[in-house]
Amino acid sequence: MKVAIVYHEDFKKYSFGPNHPLIGDYMDGDIAFKLVKENEKISTIAEIDFFKPNEARDEDILAVHTKEYIDFVLRLNENGGMLTLDTPVLKGVYDVARLFAGADILGGKLVLDESCDKSFVFSTMGHHVGADFGGGFGILNDVAIMIEVLRIKYGLSRVLVIDYAANTGHGTQKIFYDTPEVLCIDIHQDPLTLYPGIGFPEQVGKGKGKGYTVNVPIAPYSSDADFIYALKEIVLPIGVEYKPELVVAVGLNGAHFTVQINQLMLTLNGLNSTVCLLSEIASRTCKGKFVHVGGFSLDQNLSPLGFLATVAGGLNVDIDFPEPYDMPQNLPDVSEQNRESIARIRNIHKKYWKCLN
Repeated sequence: MKVAIVYHEDFKKYSFGPNHPLIGDYMDGDIAFKLVKENEKISTIAEIDFFKPNEARDEDILAVHTKEYIDFVLRLNENGGMLTLDTPVLKGVYDVARLFAGADILGGKLVLDESCDKSFVFSTMGHHVGADFGGGFGILNDVAIMIEVLRIKYGLSRVLVIDYAANTGHGTQKIFYDTPEVLCIDIHQDPLTLYPGIGFPEQVGKGKGKGYTVNVPIAPYSSDADFIYALKEIVLPIGVEYKPELVVAVGLNGAHFTVQINQLMLTLNGLNSTVCLLSEIASRTCKGKFVHVGGFSLDQNLSPLGFLATVAGGLNVDIDFPEPYDMPQNLPDVSEQNRESIARIRNIHKKYWKCLN
């Protein structure tokens, strides 16, 4: 099996300043890549190559974003300023955002050209960015740009994007909300409890895209078992029924129990199992064509292990991961709450998907 890892040293320049939680040094992949290359289980089945991307072209970016929005961002990129309260734009940061988009595009092309079987882009992602707005630490929606470029170049009509980050990828959803050619499935913490406050089961798409946005909110304090239950009950069957030509997974280690800005309680083993299930959809539908975007963490102890868990999951390699921290004790059991939520999602989407009947 041939596996591509896409990365650029300049990713570390994507930084919003010393008083901001996103500091570019967190995107240093050296230790993570060493763990992947030296893992015997992975090296037994996979030949790993590293690729350095170029920036996305202007025409690639404008396939998703409005010219007015990009002109505004370019002014900020030149002089500095605030895109939103949580997303300052320091001089030159837009150029790194273009590099993220270029990395995603390269990862997708490598898979679709059959130069590799699976690709992993070690970066952040702009899934909170819409066609004409930014925020949530994002300037460009690199995932949407990749998908549009690949749809045009390869004539794709069924792309599945699965976002399993703790927060709803509302920018990606909005961009593809009215088309059946991109199925957006998003599993995330209950949006009543977390930014951006949208991503409810009733938000299913519009027009020809009705049914092709699937929101799977789960309760705060959800465990590995809760997360996997939701994946098996909703995400896996819908993904397989869709029969995508490409599967794109989007996620950081943000659902890990150590992350304090949300309340999901995944372990590294849970992350590994999650990515394994998402990759299984590709194996069952499109000859394994799988691109993963993300994988770093704001915790430098967690980040290398998280990326190893991500790659191992994508390759269906089972590793028992030691946790760098202790799991909190006396957590509430929210399994019944999640089962009720899954039943509600099933009831909403059974009119669109036969597998849910």
